Amino acid sequence: MKFCDFLKKERKKRNLSQKAIVSELMLFDNIFTTLTVISFGRWERGVAKPTIKKMLLISKFFDITWQEFFFKVQLKLTKTQTSMFDAWKAHFVELGSRHNYIGYNSPWPNNYYTALYNHEPQFDTVFDSTGISKIRRYESKVMGLSEEIESQSFLRWLNSGRLFTLVFYTKSGKHKHIEAHSLMSTHPQSDHLNLIGCYRNNENIFDNSSLDWKMDGEITLFIHSFVVHEKEWIDFVMDSLIAILTENWNITKLVYGDFDRDSSFRAMNTFQAKCIAIKENPNYQEPPKERIMEINSIDFLSQHGIVHRILSSDFK
Repeated sequence: MKFCDFLKKERKKRNLSQKAIVSELMLFDNIFTTLTVISFGRWERGVAKPTIKKMLLISKFFDITWQEFFFKVQLKLTKTQTSMFDAWKAHFVELGSRHNYIGYNSPWPNNYYTALYNHEPQFDTVFDSTGISKIRRYESKVMGLSEEIESQSFLRWLNSGRLFTLVFYTKSGKHKHIEAHSLMSTHPQSDHLNLIGCYRNNENIFDNSSLDWKMDGEITLFIHSFVVHEKEWIDFVMDSLIAILTENWNITKLVYGDFDRDSSFRAMNTFQAKCIAIKENPNYQEPPKERIMEINSIDFLSQHGIVHRILSSDFK
């Protein structure tokens, strides 16, 4: 359906006048601070349309999931924004093609298997200790720690339900060879500054973050790592991240570290990302400057290239 029909239907369902809903939207999010009844009326008549970002916030105001919104409302996308996203993603694919043959990501002459372990209750029963240690050592290195993360502490987080753990592996007989992974942890927004401080100072996030909190307030999703590999894996991580955000609208911020200057600037242009801190990682021979980037999840999901991906895939 057209957005104007969606807007009118949901407003009338709640027995709200245009004036009343405008007042409530102004209190709901400061992006609607300058909204007027005249502008809202133009939206309902289809004379004008708000941005997709505003549409998503209106959907949230109506307590309609973003999955339902994306598959219910017709959206018009611009080639400019979709091209920016395509260029941003192509950069990661190019990086993956280069890193595919070295170090952690050396290829195996087998078929590739992809698995999403999201809140997997017993991660250590899926992968053996060698595979888990591989991820743990990588995480220790990329976080800049002087000592490796303690095994039990790492397992506690893996099995806590606070991590989204994505793994790309090849299979040889009964053994699973981990080729790449991406680890994303959830943190309450109240712990946001502490999280950034720990990461910037090369401190152990696992030891300095509590697991004892409820996922009912605003949440920061911290992307610890994204080991690049072939295109199918990059697509999988991208689609998994989109699914996580569309299913959990209380995740309001994304935070990640970026060693690549070009991808940082691309993220700024594509998703309105901002660099909130810079750190040096002493675990590399020539400590690279790493930009700690922050993206509002609503800016990520409303980017036209992401919307196109959602509408072209099965996120129902």
